[in-house]
Amino acid sequence: MSADDWRQEYHLTPRGWVKGTAKSYGHLQDKILDRPADAIETWEEHLTQSSMYSETFSSVQVLWESPTHSSAVREEIRGRFPKPFDGSSPPPLARFPRKTRSGVKTPAKADGPSLFDEDEKS
Repeated sequence: MSADDWRQEYHLTPRGWVKGTAKSYGHLQDKILDRPADAIETWEEHLTQSSMYSETFSSVQVLWESPTHSSAVREEIRGRFPKPFDGSSPPPLARFPRKTRSGVKTPAKADGPSLFDEDEKS
């Protein structure tokens, strides 16, 4: 079993990107967020880590495209707004506080957590 498996939807609209539904291991993480009525595309970012010490793998795919907008129009609108999934997202495990051996809770580091970070400072 992987250490984390996170999927986040993003909807491209004429107003920019709108965050959609999030799932962890296929389970809903809050509530289903409907696609905005003016959405042009829906994308999904998938982040996974095989262990809390491993590299985060990221992939992105288009889930839906508006049939009323040409690919040229979608590309033009996409070019106006920076993508929210540019590969700079923190590793999935960094979203949650973790407990070190000394009992101090700290966020995980983007370059890989260490269980001994707090202990090394003392």
